[in-house]
Amino acid sequence: MDIREADGKTVIALPKMLDLSAAQALRDLLLETLSSDVPTVVLQAEGVQRSCTAIVQVVLVAVSSFQAMSRSVEIQAAPEAFLGPFQHLGVLSDIADCVTS
Repeated sequence: MDIREADGKTVIALPKMLDLSAAQALRDLLLETLSSDVPTVVLQAEGVQRSCTAIVQVVLVAVSSFQAMSRSVEIQAAPEAFLGPFQHLGVLSDIADCVTS
């Protein structure tokens, strides 16, 4: 995963395949970002081709944790491959406010 700072935000470019090892890496990056003072983390999802349930869990916890600290998560350009698992699990509405074009 590529991580960079842009416009005062932490931007994480997600890989094509979001499997269990990617979920672990994303969790670690999000925990690191949560412990910083960056107000917003951006997940760039445009290249995602496959996603697993573990990613859903990591993203849901991240959104909740950031919001509890009056911070935010943005999910940019998320394709069906990224959003589909959220839809299938019935939790898409939990991240709907985070999804941007």
